[in-house]
Amino acid sequence: MLHDPDVLILDEPANGLDPKARIEMREILLNLASMGKTLIVTSHILPELSRICNVVAIITGGVLRAFGPLSSVMKDLCPRQTFEVQLIDASRTDQVVDLVKRQADQDDLVTGSAAESVVRIQTTRSEAELAQMLRLLITEGIDVAQFREVPSDLEDAFINVTKDATGGPIQPKFASDGESAEEDLAATAVGAAAVAELAEDAIAADEEIDGDDIFIDSSSETPDDGAESKSNDSEVQA
Repeated sequence: MLHDPDVLILDEPANGLDPKARIEMREILLNLASMGKTLIVTSHILPELSRICNVVAIITGGVLRAFGPLSSVMKDLCPRQTFEVQLIDASRTDQVVDLVKRQADQDDLVTGSAAESVVRIQTTRSEAELAQMLRLLITEGIDVAQFREVPSDLEDAFINVTKDATGGPIQPKFASDGESAEEDLAATAVGAAAVAELAEDAIAADEEIDGDDIFIDSSSETPDDGAESKSNDSEVQA
């Protein structure tokens, strides 16, 4: 930072920090962004990033899975909102679950926890429809202490984007899957190339990117017998 660069690339800057130091690091990053710096940060501490970033990219298995403004990525990857109904009487949890399911759409997910006195609803329904659902509960004599939205975060988005069609995590391909080591390296280099291109574009741009913080999460899950390939993948992505 001595030469006052326009672009800073930081790898896990909050890793290993205690809560106080993490807050200080967050303030430093925000101050740098306010100075017009472009920050490219790799991190696995997703909730922390969501508090300070405005542009996000998610890389897993050497592939860029999502990229764009934080609000757009969250909307695309977490289309369903989560709401909690906090009950006063935990013994009526099952009754509330049944009432909500009658009003819910087929794609809605409704679960109850008597231990917490909470019914959770994951839905895409409008605010007017949710208000009608709350009105039904009150009409049925249910004592509702709170009806609140639970905001989604980057962890939810990451889990959604890194699942394949079967609902399991996306696995990167390695040379052990029948591909050559050169093909494996080329595939995993995609993520690193995407990061490098973002940095080059920021440096070469005619107009300054004032206060843009680009936060990128690189993650790769590999089978045990691919330990050597996993090491190569991590090095390329870094």
